[in-house]
Amino acid sequence: MNQNRNQGNNQNGNGFAIPGLTYTGSTPSEPPFLLVIGDAKVGKSTTAITLFDYPKKGDQPLVIAADPTGPDSCSKFGYRVATLKIRDMPGVSYKDKVKATITAIEQGIMNGTRPGSIVLDCVSTLIERLLSDEQQTSKNPDPRAAYYPAELELRGVMNRLQDLGLPIIFLAWLKEGGVYDIRTPTGQKGKRLVLGGASVMGDKMRALVAGKPHMILLMQKVKVGIGQPGADDQGHIRQFRTATYDNIECGGRYSLPDPSPAHLGWCLNAIMQGPAFFQQQQQQQQQQQQQQSGGTA
Repeated sequence: MNQNRNQGNNQNGNGFAIPGLTYTGSTPSEPPFLLVIGDAKVGKSTTAITLFDYPKKGDQPLVIAADPTGPDSCSKFGYRVATLKIRDMPGVSYKDKVKATITAIEQGIMNGTRPGSIVLDCVSTLIERLLSDEQQTSKNPDPRAAYYPAELELRGVMNRLQDLGLPIIFLAWLKEGGVYDIRTPTGQKGKRLVLGGASVMGDKMRALVAGKPHMILLMQKVKVGIGQPGADDQGHIRQFRTATYDNIECGGRYSLPDPSPAHLGWCLNAIMQGPAFFQQQQQQQQQQQQQQSGGTA
């Protein structure tokens, strides 16, 4: 039966004879959409520099800066990162400036200027500004009325960016998890564990930010000691947690080691190349070990 099924799938490359049909494989058919969460000043903005030459040689990231100062942190490492600051784009309202930003990217791609990836720095600030914009222009005195139109704007931003066909990375502040007091439907007091995640205003927008990306990565700064491989001047390394950790929800559609290097290019290659990437990594490690063994013999 399986043999017949495979023969049917292989016949003319389309077992169902449906135009546009594709089959899943060991690698994603669509560019990844990642959400990177972390504490303030942990180094989220500087992860943009790890996207140079990824997913392929010569590619460069394009940063959409909701926080206009975020990408400036890349300069201390000697990188000039292409940035569109929403604040400086044409438009009267903030949502108009956001739309103008994405339109500029779309037009650039149509004209042959295609970035390797898009980084939004950061979605927490973007939502805060969209909400503030809606509250200032709304005729409804209830500030809660601004959440639904802000959610629609956010959903539109996500959809338009995904339609570009590029890897998308959203950066966000971290909201810690914890145990909170609740009341049951019968009025009794109780406790509920709430997992941490992206710090986003509004329950529906928080769910959207957590649910639409394909994978959530938690960026950590870990003390390993000054002089250790990969450590900064203060003796810290940075890494991504790729599975739920310390009551903070992580992980998603792809399989990445936990922890993984805090290198977005490495993660993109691991996701898009699948098992072949890890086989190549293993071969390189074996070659290095053999070279070291030969040098000490």
